[in-house]
Amino acid sequence: MNTSEARSTKTSFCSRGCRMIERKRATGGSPHTLQQLPHLFTPLLLVLLVLLAPFFAAPVAAQSNEKSLSTGEDKPVVADTSISQLKASIESVKQRRETLSRNYEKLADDYESLKSHLDALHDDVPPELGELLRHRRDRLTEIIGDNQFNPSLNREITQARLTLLELEDMTGPVQVEEKANEPSEAVIKQKIALVEEQIKELEALRKVFNEATAKSQQYLELLDEHLFWLPNVKPFSWDTFTELADAWVWLLKKVSTTRLIDPSTLSFTEKAKAIGGTVIVILLFSLRRRWKRVLKVLAPRIGNVGNDNFGLTLRALLATLGLSLSWALLVAALSIVINDDTAFTKALSLGTRQAAYVIFLLSLLSNICRPNGLGEVHFRWRPETLQAVRIGVPLLLIVLVPATVLTALAESAVAENYRGSLGRIAFIMASIQLAYFAHIVLRTKRKATDQHPPPKWIKVVHPAAVTLPILILALSLAGYHYSALTLEGTLFISVCWILLVVLVYYIALRAVAVNERRMTLARLRAERAAAKAQDESREAAENAGEGVPESLDIPQMDLDDISDQAHALLGMLALFAAVIGLWMLWSNVFPAFNALEDITLWTVAAVDGNPDNATVITMQGVAFALGIAFATFFAARNLPGMLEVAFLSRIEMSPGTGYAITTICRYIIVMVGVTVALGLLGAEWSKLQWLVAALGVGLGFGLQEIVANFISGIMILFERPIRVGDTVTVGDQTGTVSRIRIRATTITGWDRKEQIIPNKTFVTEQLTNWTLSDPITRVIVKVGVAYASDIDQVQQILEEVVLANERVINDPPPAVFCVSFNSSNIQFEVRAFVKSMMDILPLTHELHSSTHQALNAAGVAIAYPQLDMHVRSIPEDLKGLTGPKVDGNGNKDNDSDGSATTKDNRKDEDV
Repeated sequence: MNTSEARSTKTSFCSRGCRMIERKRATGGSPHTLQQLPHLFTPLLLVLLVLLAPFFAAPVAAQSNEKSLSTGEDKPVVADTSISQLKASIESVKQRRETLSRNYEKLADDYESLKSHLDALHDDVPPELGELLRHRRDRLTEIIGDNQFNPSLNREITQARLTLLELEDMTGPVQVEEKANEPSEAVIKQKIALVEEQIKELEALRKVFNEATAKSQQYLELLDEHLFWLPNVKPFSWDTFTELADAWVWLLKKVSTTRLIDPSTLSFTEKAKAIGGTVIVILLFSLRRRWKRVLKVLAPRIGNVGNDNFGLTLRALLATLGLSLSWALLVAALSIVINDDTAFTKALSLGTRQAAYVIFLLSLLSNICRPNGLGEVHFRWRPETLQAVRIGVPLLLIVLVPATVLTALAESAVAENYRGSLGRIAFIMASIQLAYFAHIVLRTKRKATDQHPPPKWIKVVHPAAVTLPILILALSLAGYHYSALTLEGTLFISVCWILLVVLVYYIALRAVAVNERRMTLARLRAERAAAKAQDESREAAENAGEGVPESLDIPQMDLDDISDQAHALLGMLALFAAVIGLWMLWSNVFPAFNALEDITLWTVAAVDGNPDNATVITMQGVAFALGIAFATFFAARNLPGMLEVAFLSRIEMSPGTGYAITTICRYIIVMVGVTVALGLLGAEWSKLQWLVAALGVGLGFGLQEIVANFISGIMILFERPIRVGDTVTVGDQTGTVSRIRIRATTITGWDRKEQIIPNKTFVTEQLTNWTLSDPITRVIVKVGVAYASDIDQVQQILEEVVLANERVINDPPPAVFCVSFNSSNIQFEVRAFVKSMMDILPLTHELHSSTHQALNAAGVAIAYPQLDMHVRSIPEDLKGLTGPKVDGNGNKDNDSDGSATTKDNRKDEDV
């Protein structure tokens, strides 16, 4: 193609492009395209930033490494290092090791000196000691941060070993044409010796570094252990307000005289991070309106059976995160460009970065509780709680963000009065606002409604959440400002962690709810389709004159059971995650409690009387014992239930087995917890065995029944003659076993009253378990008929009656027997079997009623007991009143002497 053709082609292409643009303008397509620009460019820009991030963060050494790897050579560059360079490298490593060794020795000496001074001071601690230890901790933290070169040291050792392997390969047989390009064997051997020496020096350097790191960590724990219990500022007084004015003057002077932002001092990586963060912030702010619209559009679809799905919640979560990140990333980008040349600017950068975290966490909480947000639409939280959060978060942001920055700036000040005035006032304001926010949010949970009853834990959590910030504030007022900062910072992060766990928990619950709704809808559709197919089949069978096919009921698991198990399992996982996270967060505070080991409460003498073997009970031991006792109580109440939901409910087992397992687990937890707690209090078994023996003799008779009942309870749980849910009869007591405890078993009778029966009764007395292996039981109904009745006819009638009853089972079959001839009737027994004991009384009633009706309809008389009375003499004036004698069969008879006689099957009486 020549130039003129190319020009004409280009002109025609431009003309077509212009016409397309004009056409879009005429049709109004431009505004729609402009609206889509943020949506289209956001993924592209984010992908671009992700791709460029490694380039921005890569050090120069990594770039040179890539350059050396891109040459296509198989040998590392280090293999071509000259002997002089190797010697220089070895000398450099030696100097580094010697410098680190001197620093390590000085650090060890400082540690031992400080430890000896602290041990000598005991309770006589000067007020200036806390400030001195804090300065040492800050300096030690900087030293530890500056000496984090262990990864680079490991890389040096790895590279040296690769070089040694390469040099050893070069000493082997090579081709003739390669021989000319290789160094002499003597040079190679000399390099091998130098590299081996270099590796030896590097290993020695790493050993010294590990020792220094361990000693630094030990030193840091010693400082934390004592700093927490020492005041670092003066107690709050009226002089604090005077010092506050001086602190404000110092702060304003620092801000006005310090160059906070200097682009010339920023490195390439910092500039790239600042530019990238600015671009992301601009995109986030441009998308805020779109994300709010997304939440509003998604809200009507939540709960709609046909349109709801879990993906809507994920989209709402992404929109919520986007709304929460905009302001936080703006403040974080500002912290990057602040200079870190001086202690003041470092503190300002640190405070701004911490403020960015606070802004993000509180913004996330506020956006979750916003109208049409996750809390209102997806999680169905209380409207009152959501409104309280929306009111409280802006106030909390107004106080916490400046307080965070001012506290960091005050901590960087050399003068102690700036920290005790400016930093403490900011801390006090933040603590008060945190307590107020906890109050206005948690008080809404205490109000009971029809849909949201107050939870049981709110009566404890509400006062604790309000009281803790106030107590920490009082700690700062007393002069323990460092301890207060540590506690409140860790407490704030802990609350944020718990809120994050709650958020994940409710998201998982939302997924379970959507899945349950989907399963319910699918089951309803399947049942509807099956009913329709059954109707069509019945109609076709009726038209064809055939029998109607029976419908098969396939047993399915109850959706309510699935929901309960899923909720319980998610709750257990959330509790486990919360506990693990809190343990990790508070692990930095745990070294401070080592100081409680120095507080002796009492001493337990040894059995042999040797004072050297006496056990010292400290405040730390008592605190741990109380913690273990609380953990034992909590575990004994909750862990067996969690075990039942998580594992036992998924295993097929006979009734009561799960209860027995969880009860035994509860016993084991209590015994282990009590043993460990008593051990921490000095109550070891070697010291208790004589006391136990003495108490065993003295209290043996008194505790005989209790021990017998306890052992009987263990035997019941293992041997299982009765189980929870069994129907039993002990003596004259009959009912259903509802609980099996250590001392007694609870049986619920037919009148719904609970009967407490000692466990020993079930082992030593006769016990009838109606449902142990087979719940089927027999019912015997006795029927007496007159002697004039036909025995075969009566037997046939009774068989028809018992076979017609629905409660009677066919296996074993019922039977009717003529069992005896009594004085006034013929005795029949109807023997039938029922599925459970609950059918005995209803079946007895139904058989009596049906038998009475059937015998009366057949003309068979039911005999009744009679009494014969022989009258020896009757007054003359009463003889005319005697009537004819009527026997048991209804026949009239008169004695020769005119006396009346009434027969009875048991006895005759003479009058």
